[in-house]
Amino acid sequence: MRGLVILVCIVLLSSSNLSTNEVPPFIFPKLDQALIQVWLSANAQDAQTLSLHYETLLQQWQTSRTEIGDFPLQAYNPYLFIGTVDALVGHLDQAQNQSDFLEIQDIINAIQREFQIARQFHRQDYYPLDLWWDVQSIFTEIHSATNDPKLGLLEWQELECLFDEMVCVLHDYEQRAEAHMTIYAPQVDEDKHKAAMNEIYECIASYQKALMDGYQENLVWPCDQIKVALTDILRCYLMPAAEAATVQ
Repeated sequence: MRGLVILVCIVLLSSSNLSTNEVPPFIFPKLDQALIQVWLSANAQDAQTLSLHYETLLQQWQTSRTEIGDFPLQAYNPYLFIGTVDALVGHLDQAQNQSDFLEIQDIINAIQREFQIARQFHRQDYYPLDLWWDVQSIFTEIHSATNDPKLGLLEWQELECLFDEMVCVLHDYEQRAEAHMTIYAPQVDEDKHKAAMNEIYECIASYQKALMDGYQENLVWPCDQIKVALTDILRCYLMPAAEAATVQ
C-alpha cells in the first residue's frame, strides 16, 4: 500500500511538471505598461497624470481579466486570482480618489506580486520585471530606514545586510534581463537600459562607502540617487509613446 502511494505521488508530480511546462508565459505586456505608468505617476505625486493612467489601467485590467479567465493555468485557480486582483483594483480606486500616493504604490506592488506568484507556481522564472519589483521592495525598506533618525529601528549591521540583499537581487535582475529581456520585453532599448544599470551601480558604490564611514547623514544623498536610478530602469520598460506621456 505504501509503495502504491509513493507511485501515485511520483505520477502526480511528473504530471504536474509536464503541465506547468506547457503553460504559455503568464505575461500581459499592456497591463504591465499601465501598472508601471500608475506607479510612476504616484511616485512623482502627480495626481493629474495619475488619473489618466488609472483609467488606462482599468481598461487594460478588464481586457486581461477576460484573457485570464480562459488562461490554461494548471497550478493556480484563475477565478481566485481574478477575485484577488479585483479587490486590489477596488482599493486602488479609493486610493487614487484620495491621492494617497504611497498607498497607490503599495497596491500596484501587491497587484504585480499576484502575477509574479502565479508565474512562480508555473516555474516561469524568466520575466525580468519580477526581479525589478523585488529590488524595489527591498529598497523601500532601505530608503525608509536611511531617512529615519532612528534608522527604522534597525541596527547598523542589519541595514548593511539589507543593502547587501538588495544588491544581490539586483545582480540577479541584471542576469535575467540580459538573458530574457529581448524576448519578454522587446520594447526596451538595451543601450539605455545598460546606461541605467551603470548609473545605479555608481550610486550603490557611493552608498556602500557611506556605510563603511558609519555616518547616517552621509547615506541620504546616495540613497536618493539610487531611488532615481531604479526609476530610470523601470522607465526603460515603457513603450516610447507611453514614456513620452509619463511624467518625468
